[in-house]
Amino acid sequence: MSDGVDDPGSASLNRLLGSLGPISIAHGRSNDSLALMLDMTNQQLAVKILRSAPEAERQVGLRLIGDGGLLINRQDVTLPANIASVPVKIEVPVDLANRLQRIELVMGEGSATAASAGHVALLDERNRRRPVALVSGGAFEAAQWLLSDLFYLERALSPYADVSIGTLEDALVRKPAVIVLADIGHIGGEAASHLAQFILDGGSVLRFAGPNLASESDASLGLDQPRADMPAFLPVPLRQGDRALGGAMTWDRPGHIAPFDADSPFAGLTVPEDVTISRQVLAEPGNDPSVRIWARLDDGTPLVTAQRQGQGWLALVHVTATPEWSNLALSGLYVDMLRRIMTMSRAASGGGAAAELSGLLKPTALMDAYGNLGQATLTAEAVDAQTLPTTQPEPRHPPGYYGEDARRRALNAIPADTKWTGLVSPQGAAQINASAESEIDLAPYLFLTGLILLLIDLLATLGIGGHLRRTISAVLILLALTMGLAPDRFSRAQAAPITKSAAANDARLAFVRSGNSQVDSLSQAGLQGLSDVLSRRTAFEPAEPVGVDIEQDEIVFYPLLYWPVLSSTQPLSQNTAAKVNAYMKGGGLILFDTRDGGNVAGIEQPAQLKLRQLLSALDVPPLVRMPSDHVLSKTFYLMQSFPGRWRDGTIWVQATQQKRDTTERRNTMRGAVATNDGVSPVVIGAQDWAAAWAVDEHGNPMAMLIPDDGDQRELAYRFGVNLVMYALTGNYKSDQVHVPALLERLGQ
Repeated sequence: MSDGVDDPGSASLNRLLGSLGPISIAHGRSNDSLALMLDMTNQQLAVKILRSAPEAERQVGLRLIGDGGLLINRQDVTLPANIASVPVKIEVPVDLANRLQRIELVMGEGSATAASAGHVALLDERNRRRPVALVSGGAFEAAQWLLSDLFYLERALSPYADVSIGTLEDALVRKPAVIVLADIGHIGGEAASHLAQFILDGGSVLRFAGPNLASESDASLGLDQPRADMPAFLPVPLRQGDRALGGAMTWDRPGHIAPFDADSPFAGLTVPEDVTISRQVLAEPGNDPSVRIWARLDDGTPLVTAQRQGQGWLALVHVTATPEWSNLALSGLYVDMLRRIMTMSRAASGGGAAAELSGLLKPTALMDAYGNLGQATLTAEAVDAQTLPTTQPEPRHPPGYYGEDARRRALNAIPADTKWTGLVSPQGAAQINASAESEIDLAPYLFLTGLILLLIDLLATLGIGGHLRRTISAVLILLALTMGLAPDRFSRAQAAPITKSAAANDARLAFVRSGNSQVDSLSQAGLQGLSDVLSRRTAFEPAEPVGVDIEQDEIVFYPLLYWPVLSSTQPLSQNTAAKVNAYMKGGGLILFDTRDGGNVAGIEQPAQLKLRQLLSALDVPPLVRMPSDHVLSKTFYLMQSFPGRWRDGTIWVQATQQKRDTTERRNTMRGAVATNDGVSPVVIGAQDWAAAWAVDEHGNPMAMLIPDDGDQRELAYRFGVNLVMYALTGNYKSDQVHVPALLERLGQ
């Protein structure tokens, strides 16, 4: 048994097997194993798709999942032949990329989730790109760009953040994670108020010193009229002027940076010996416990000071952002310090801190073999934060999340720099194709064997006890019944084609075949699960559901038609469109389901484009988002949400006008369209209801819910019951005669 991927033990195993005799290798349709690996080498959010046997071109998809299980986007990827590692850049806006929680590799059109933990890449705060705004007090950036503060800041930050340059007013409008003020001396007017609120709300402001800042003398520097309810724009009061360390007119020598304290965000960084400070602004001595000194010179004077104000940070570097006062801007330490400060800021989505961590991180959510996150097991051990980037997944450290809140870090099943090559077959080994068509289900035969052995044991027991003659007739009857059972009767029956007579005599649900076997099987199982629930909970006992060919089969017999829409769905012919229009006008209801979670942040999914093409060929009435008081929310169950496999999503129904007619019938809701008894001929959603309803032959759910918050599957079944009752009974529940009973039930 093998996953088709080579490892250090394969060669020795091949030699051992070859010494025992001839070797035959059985494989399926493809031995091309895939894996998904995060690729952050270029500081861009990207992944690599690894292949073990890239002989042929292959189509796969990437699902981008955000917080709360929200589907952000899906990217289709073509894997070219003969390329074992395919890099893929994640094409989403920065604000959406910063909300990503996981990236899933899915195979095939009908796949909704990953097939294994190796197809999932978890993300944490280390993968966020924070928006940073740069503002300078210099007046010659455009003319002398190489001498400006912004040049050094932009070069240091652009590989790790999304940098924008402009005025302070522009920065406040964009609301980035961090605003860097390079030698800004005076901040007044309306901008001061907005900047103060920005910090209190969780933003970070990093200031660099310079001539403009040194010329200010007010202790509450930066405010026209200091107010008690507005934070100062400096973490510490400054002395007037600046301090020169070294030069022709001073006895002092340039200062060096002292090693960083253990509680500093720069802890662990190595200070180069050649980094010197020749000039700085000085802080007034004080005993404010809220002031933090993140870095200092070897003589003890502060170099970087900071203060927590509200939910945000205000920090000051006491030298310029250029080499004018220090050669710090020319060193790698400059970049590392800025990166540490960036990781302390909020992410674009408002997330918490992501500073470098130390200590042990306990497991909080671990992945199973199928890539689903669950609770941590008792056998999982904590991981040291410093060694987590190089930790290999193993039974003691399964893949998943370690640490809580801002300290949460991801350990993926496929670590960075994983080598993924195909398993080398032993020389002379015979290849056997063991595809699904050649498999034999042994369960019926084993069952029969066990039953026959039981009968033999029974005969022996009866013979020993002298009762064999008395029970010989009963044994013969049992044996005859047993031999009459064909093995294929124990296998799950497949839905056979249904005749028009059977369709007309037995009420049943139907789905439109999509041409994708996996989707059609899930639709069949979904409607079967819903039919079972209807039989147990209502007076409606539907027969076994059936799949229909929308081009060839007659659909008039079915009260409800479930129509899964895929990106491969073909447009309707003119005759088929006329047949579907007649079905809707005759009282039929079609549930269109794009199964993709819906349109997120303006990103239209491929299935939604196909749905638009389908609807453009049909006579569909005007549609609106389903109102909270729609009849579908109360036909059988009182409901406020209508989840499927996906918890959230918009449902579209026919637009109606509500008006009262007090002369003919009091308290009656009348639709704008009198046909179909007020029932909308189409209901459109993207929640993948069939997957939530689907059960196997043992009644077990076949698909995981995203996210499964406890009662999601039950609510999905209730929506299905409401939908079928809506299709069968019309809008009788909109009659206001039911209001007193409903209010009494609600306890109002």
